[in-house]
Amino acid sequence: MSQKTVLIVYAHQSPGSFNAAVRNVTVKALEEQGCRVIMSDLYAMNFRANATYDDIIGDWKNPELFQYGEETMHAWKEGRLSEDIVAEQNKIKEADLVIFQFPLYWFSVPAIMKGWMDRVLTQGFAFSLEKMYNNGVFKDKKAMLSFSTGAMPTMFRPDGINGDINVTLWPLQNGILHFCGFQVLAPQIFWCPVHSPHVARTAMLEGWQARLKGLFAERPLTFAPCELFDLSFQGGFLLHPSVREEYRSLPYGITTGHHLGKPLPPDNQITAQPPDENSGNSASEDNQITAQPPDEDSANSACEDNQITPQPPDEDSANSASEDNQITAQPPDENSANSACEDNQITPQPPDEDSANSASEDNQITPQPPDEDSANSASEDNQITAQPPDENSANSASED
Repeated sequence: MSQKTVLIVYAHQSPGSFNAAVRNVTVKALEEQGCRVIMSDLYAMNFRANATYDDIIGDWKNPELFQYGEETMHAWKEGRLSEDIVAEQNKIKEADLVIFQFPLYWFSVPAIMKGWMDRVLTQGFAFSLEKMYNNGVFKDKKAMLSFSTGAMPTMFRPDGINGDINVTLWPLQNGILHFCGFQVLAPQIFWCPVHSPHVARTAMLEGWQARLKGLFAERPLTFAPCELFDLSFQGGFLLHPSVREEYRSLPYGITTGHHLGKPLPPDNQITAQPPDENSGNSASEDNQITAQPPDEDSANSACEDNQITPQPPDEDSANSASEDNQITAQPPDENSANSACEDNQITPQPPDEDSANSASEDNQITPQPPDEDSANSASEDNQITAQPPDENSANSASED
């Protein structure tokens, strides 16, 4: 087997963080397998996250209206992108696998990593209308998310306060990675490490180390292939009617995003497919796709008092892992008021203060009637259609 090249895109401010410990374990394990590891340590690089005119060398194609996507596409074709973008694009070209290592911020990646995605995955280089999803530019490459949370896994269940983790991950894994063609491996989720004792965090790192031994043998997550859709403007890029008819009698939708008003396919965005039976490098049975939380009767007690709304990371904290980033990470600093939340954000975004009702131009409050044939139609438009007012309330706001 030829040598594999792995790019790690890493985002954490502190070299003593749990994420840093994970990164170090990843590098060591992959190099022991003979892999070549390339690192993009975004904070150490002072990587610029904002997408601006400075990303383009020379004149714009349309000086009257700057459109970042169009201008960077032309600049990429003509070799006029800024040097820092080109350097990162060259790393992707070399990589067989890209691992994004980060703490979960606001149900997503940190801003500096999102900026990397915005600036590096330019139109033309990473995608086009003709090359997207399973026909995408990077269809022969793999990518995955590896991240820590401040939440217990129960908080990200379908009946948990944060909602289904599969829904949380859909925009990142389908809307960015798979959109660019990557074969997306199941995420490695480290549940609430900063609320966990030493032994539990050590087990998380060891579980990840074990998974890395069989990582290249894993099958990717399942997404709806382009062949299921009418890929034309006339057809609206919609599923073929025959596909909808086929799924009418099935218990689940196609994927987390293409649910068709049905129950979501279980763990579509977090469960890896079994390794190829013809591969001699299968993962071990104990291979953890998502790092387990501490035992409920002992170690997990640290998570039971976990605040629903943690504070942002403390930049001055020595944080959750040992300074030399050994596998045996140290417990959180008891004297740090923010240590419980250092690597994580689990609070949903606040509403846009400038928009009283941006979801609906006409500010309608009457939702569409549910589709009687849909098992999940009552909530299908839950995030785009406002609910009617409470009939028992003559005025939703108090008179005072």
